[in-house]
Amino acid sequence: STIDIDVKTDLDVWCKFDHIISISDACTAAFLKIHPSLSAKVLVVENITSPEYIQIMAEKPLENIFSKDSFNIVSVGRLCHAKGYDRAVEVLKTIHQKGFGHIKWYIVGDGGDKTKIEALIERYDLQNSFILLGSTTNPYPYIKAAGLYIQPSRYEGKAVTIAEAQILAKPVLITNYTTSASQINHNVDGFICEQNIECIADTVIKIYQDESLRNKLSFYCKEQDYSNKEELEKLYRLFN
Repeated sequence: STIDIDVKTDLDVWCKFDHIISISDACTAAFLKIHPSLSAKVLVVENITSPEYIQIMAEKPLENIFSKDSFNIVSVGRLCHAKGYDRAVEVLKTIHQKGFGHIKWYIVGDGGDKTKIEALIERYDLQNSFILLGSTTNPYPYIKAAGLYIQPSRYEGKAVTIAEAQILAKPVLITNYTTSASQINHNVDGFICEQNIECIADTVIKIYQDESLRNKLSFYCKEQDYSNKEELEKLYRLFN
């Protein structure tokens, strides 16, 4: 069986498990910094992605919610502190104040911070520009329709949505959390910006204004193989 528990859980609890699965080398390093004696039990198995499935699901019909007159950003994830959508509202406010009022931001997901985020949207009068779409079992048509995918997280393990956006050949912008370099090769298959509102806003504007940059990022992603079936093989070998 499998279970998710906090990395700071007492050592004696961790010792009860036969194997401990980490989703990235960075996560493994953080875990072993706290529990170095468990190195023999840790195996890195990255989030498993299926490009074929994602591309098929991205073709599903989508309501005509995106304005053709706007530049549309999409993010996917839980509405919680870690994902940073509260400050994303402030980023969009800053972008509009810099003269780019036609940029809109759509969030696919739900969570405990919804009320807080809705209050910020109302405070900055962004009801028509920062739009909470709620949860869906198929976020891929939204990602495909976007001009830019952003992961504005304060911290992450390894966000599978980033690889999914790359599979759909979207320009990707993420913030510089601890594991960001394990997911994006800066200025090659995406952009990494610093963890502050001004930097995020300026990077969005830079990517928006430079169509050739967006095309370069998209073209690179189209040429990559994002399938990682070998990760599934790791699990098969583990339990055989």
